[in-house]
Amino acid sequence: MAEFVDCEEYLSLANETLSRLDELPDEAADFADGVREKLEGMVKFMEQRDVCTEKMAAAIENMASGVDRWLDHSY
Repeated sequence: MAEFVDCEEYLSLANETLSRLDELPDEAADFADGVREKLEGMVKFMEQRDVCTEKMAAAIENMASGVDRWLDHSY
């Protein structure tokens, strides 16, 4: 059975991450497109159902970390 976490916290992180995708360098375009598609789907799901599972939360954290890593290594 799925475990649930605070939806508001992860909805906020997902939206913040989506807003940062345009800051990524051109070489991260494929990564950004994939993250955007996944996060938009998760945001829609969370907004419609007010639910966030632990697996969704982990995925959102991983994508946010990936965006951070790209931005930290951009020149």
